[in-house]
Amino acid sequence: MSSYKTLQWVTRPFSAILRAVHLEAGLPFAQVLSETDIQKAFDDADCHFAEEEGDIFTPSLTLWAFLSQMLFGGAARSCNATVLRIRDFLLSQGKPTCSSKSGAYCKSRNKIDEAVPIQLLRNVTHQSEQKARKSWLWNGRKHVYLVDGAEVTGADTPENQAEYPQPNTQLPGCGFPMMRIVVITSLITAMVRSVAVGPYSGKESGESALFRQAAGNIPKGSVVVGDRYYCAYFAIAMLMQKGIDVVTRLTNKRLEALGKRDTFKRMKNGDLLVTWKRPQRPDWMSREEYETMPETLTLRLVEVHVVERGFRTRHLHVVTTLLDKDLDSSESLAELYRKRWHVETDLNAIKTMMGLDILRGKTPHMMRLELLVGLLAYNLVRLMMLNAASLANIAPRTISFTACLSYLALSWNRVYWIPLSVWQSQIGVNLLELSKHRVGQRPGRFEPRLLKRRLKAYNQLQLPREQARKTLLEKIQNST
Repeated sequence: MSSYKTLQWVTRPFSAILRAVHLEAGLPFAQVLSETDIQKAFDDADCHFAEEEGDIFTPSLTLWAFLSQMLFGGAARSCNATVLRIRDFLLSQGKPTCSSKSGAYCKSRNKIDEAVPIQLLRNVTHQSEQKARKSWLWNGRKHVYLVDGAEVTGADTPENQAEYPQPNTQLPGCGFPMMRIVVITSLITAMVRSVAVGPYSGKESGESALFRQAAGNIPKGSVVVGDRYYCAYFAIAMLMQKGIDVVTRLTNKRLEALGKRDTFKRMKNGDLLVTWKRPQRPDWMSREEYETMPETLTLRLVEVHVVERGFRTRHLHVVTTLLDKDLDSSESLAELYRKRWHVETDLNAIKTMMGLDILRGKTPHMMRLELLVGLLAYNLVRLMMLNAASLANIAPRTISFTACLSYLALSWNRVYWIPLSVWQSQIGVNLLELSKHRVGQRPGRFEPRLLKRRLKAYNQLQLPREQARKTLLEKIQNST
């Protein structure tokens, strides 16, 4: 356990972060994240800095500031704006302020090990699931996860381009570094349980490869729900070996193989038990690992008819490793697969609401760290929503994420100007008020995939910006 010698009012175990996210004693999820948990994450990663006399940007203050940075958007997300919030925080504590320049903060932020936010976001998700209400669970299961992939871009620097190169369809100097991510979120809490990142293209950079990395952190006995991309023999076999069940949508290729290469028999409730044969060894799999794969898989096939208007798909097949029709009915499996769409809204909250679709880090380490701390901030927003939902006795996903994010961002610094006794007396009232911001319930809603607001008609950049600027200058000079 590390110890910090100076400025005990800041390094004193991360209480500022806990108060900022409303983890006060007596709240339902108050013990999900503790000062000890945060300190342990830094110690486990051997991430110690600012231990000298007079150092201000300690791990606790740096993490507090970094999290605040990820809660804001636009100009308020800049390092300069973050340093101003730090100065306000120091003033609220009656302590000497730091310089208004952002250099020291940026250097200390870069020292945070990537393992710290990874450990914290996993712990927050796991502990939250353990405390979830029974009414929130699907078929009594606490560990049900949704998986999907996405792409994010970063600052166009040589370092970022070297590790996360732009798509090869773009001309050099006209694109941005692109990172592929696969996230696994909890059906109950909507928190990120695990994430894997890699380049957009290249060997072992696809969604399947990243999913194999992320799936290593899913606990035994879980259920993973994914779209057709995850309906793959070896992906399912690997999860089954870990004691993890799968619910996914059958691919057209597998449907065509039914009765030809794949055998089946009908169950009493009308579902099918299908037997898949092991395909040939893929290039990415070693011979030793291939031999550990089962020669056949027995899965359950559920036919689903979609009757709601506006849905593009009218008929689909759900395939699963959950074979007990009495424990998991066909109707409940169909409803579970429909809830897979929640991961799309989770990714929208992560990329759009949290602003993680465009990363600002100038190096690969800072790109990854910005994403991970942003995901930790996202989990903390969801944690506040869990407290509000539990107090109001409603489901967490019925509360507006945008409203909670706005509330947390605006109150991040303000809580330190309010006397602690006053804040504690009002926190329950504030959370109940937050629970009134509900997501619109519009069953059967459908919209055309068209834009009403026209984008500005600028031509696309076909040259590196420096070269385009030089060409434009020469054109202006020649015209005069």
